[in-house]
Amino acid sequence: MQFYGAPVVTAAISAGYFWADRSGAPLGRRILASAHGAAAALLNVAALIIWMVGISKRSFAAPFLWLHLVPVILILLSFFIYRGPKWMHFLQLPNVAALLWGLFIGSMAVTNEWL
Repeated sequence: MQFYGAPVVTAAISAGYFWADRSGAPLGRRILASAHGAAAALLNVAALIIWMVGISKRSFAAPFLWLHLVPVILILLSFFIYRGPKWMHFLQLPNVAALLWGLFIGSMAVTNEWL
């Protein structure tokens, strides 16, 4: 659960955003409004793959951290372009928690420096 919990949570929240938006918005807009969790999940899975393949390096720490700005920007963007039920935005609380957990685990994976 410690490795796969964060990507599962963030991906599920993305899927929820996508399916809850029944506003008739164009498909591209719905995908953009729900991309935050998918982006976070992709970062986590990529970090774990880097570790499993054995190519972890200390120099990957900073780029991995900076890449987490992508899901953060997508979260902020979703507040403006999502047209579904507004209560869905409360799901950003566990989404941000999972993003931080994924950053914690992923940063150890990409550097191969485990606690």
